Amino acid sequence: MHQLKIIQEDPYLKNYERQLINRIEWYQNTKDYIEKHFGTLYNFSNAHLTFSFNYDEKNKGWWFREWLPHAHQVFLIGDFNDWNRSSHPLKRGNFGVWEIFLPDVEYKDKLVAGSEVKIHVIADNGALDRIPAYIRETSEDENHNFNGVFSGFNTFKWTDENFRKQKIETPLIYEAHNQGVCIS
Repeated sequence: MHQLKIIQEDPYLKNYERQLINRIEWYQNTKDYIEKHFGTLYNFSNAHLTFSFNYDEKNKGWWFREWLPHAHQVFLIGDFNDWNRSSHPLKRGNFGVWEIFLPDVEYKDKLVAGSEVKIHVIADNGALDRIPAYIRETSEDENHNFNGVFSGFNTFKWTDENFRKQKIETPLIYEAHNQGVCIS
């Protein structure tokens, strides 16, 4: 069997060779899947431009999309519809993408910035309410229950005119999640 280069360079990793090979295989399988279904990693990384809420300037309204390939039914719920689990069904499209269009003419005073939302999903394993995967903001109540928050239009105004990203030589890391690490 071909030995990994990293193990040749650091023999202390020999005991972890199987785990390293598994990670490399998982990475390659995931990369192949992304390239097969999305074309490029760049396209995949821009999924936020397709999923969750995105405004349609031409049709004047909001599209909501969620990827749920194994769902039988999906509904958009929230304070805009009094959390009614059946009034706003999404339509199943290609590749397990579900969508609904919410025209301004009907929803501009109902679905407003700060509205709380979830999706109600019905699948083989039952029904559940969940936060949309690509939601940009969440809220938590006093009982630690979470909801997605409809942000509406991005109202952020950049104020630091002196900031120039070209000057940065080291990475800016806003947040890092190290899952699976246990310190005892």
